Amino acid sequence: MGRCLRGCRGRGVMEPLSCQPVDVDERGYNKSRTGVNPSETTLTPAVVNSGANKFHKRFVLAVDGKIEGSPLYTANMPIAGGMHNVIYAGTMHNTVYAFDADTGAMLSARWLGAPVTGVI
Repeated sequence: MGRCLRGCRGRGVMEPLSCQPVDVDERGYNKSRTGVNPSETTLTPAVVNSGANKFHKRFVLAVDGKIEGSPLYTANMPIAGGMHNVIYAGTMHNTVYAFDADTGAMLSARWLGAPVTGVI
């Protein structure tokens, strides 16, 4: 059994859940890039419906540019003097941010130098 993440309604906290892992071997789950996970059981249309008010934007995170890749999530990470559920995101300006996934507070930011541009 793999470890999957599930959201706890109302608390906005992700916690481990034993389940069968879903292979994501390409961006968007399939060649059509639909982003549909046909094995999903927690995020149903009833839960994510805007009228249900159970799944919505919690906060806006300020960064120095466009986030091109998918943010990463790690539960119970020791960072910034405590244990946090962390969202990591990198920008097109070569900055990597760590945000508290529960509060939106910035825990860390590191600029990795000038972006590599041009033809190689």
